[in-house]
Amino acid sequence: MTRCIKNINRAVLFFFLIILLPVSGFGAEPVHVGSDFIISQIGKQTDVFMDSSQNLSLFDILSEPDQQRFKPHQTTGFNFGMTSDVIWLRFKIAFSKTRDKNKKLVLVLDKTTYPIVDLYMPDGQGAASYKKILNGYLRSSPNHTWEYRYPVFNLASNMPENQYLFLRIDPKISINHSSSNFLLFLVDADSFRKITWFEISFLPEPVFSPLPD
Repeated sequence: MTRCIKNINRAVLFFFLIILLPVSGFGAEPVHVGSDFIISQIGKQTDVFMDSSQNLSLFDILSEPDQQRFKPHQTTGFNFGMTSDVIWLRFKIAFSKTRDKNKKLVLVLDKTTYPIVDLYMPDGQGAASYKKILNGYLRSSPNHTWEYRYPVFNLASNMPENQYLFLRIDPKISINHSSSNFLLFLVDADSFRKITWFEISFLPEPVFSPLPD
């Protein structure tokens, strides 16, 4: 009887240890992209790290201690209020075998007032090898091909699967900038062109809704 009670106590202790384990070591689920993919809000598939020092590089982020600081976001929208912290987001994309590899994707952050928004995209040259794409109203690069009111990034069609993409947002808070509340979207590039056409045409079509063919 005593042995039975001890076994029960061990089981209960093990259960609570699992509950109390830090979630930062697990990370959010990847964004799944299939053959019929059009658009997805990816807040729930994103991990977040707030850099209060404001000076960490991707090299620092890729080091093990900083990777452990990321926590699953778990909600669709991002609501950080008036923060001066640099916001680091990370997510993975899982492609289905039926997906057309010629179809391109874009990443869209629906915020106009961020001066610096940089994407670090894996280039397939190694686990720590990334291509940096600059964006935000104070930044530009040859890779910034979408002239749009939101930061928009082209994602490489041959991008390696199940490897983190990192988005670095420096809000540079001042009296001229609003709070750090936004949504993050992964969109089929052809569908995004339709979205921009709807907006330019002033048609009563909500932005980032499912679009007709």
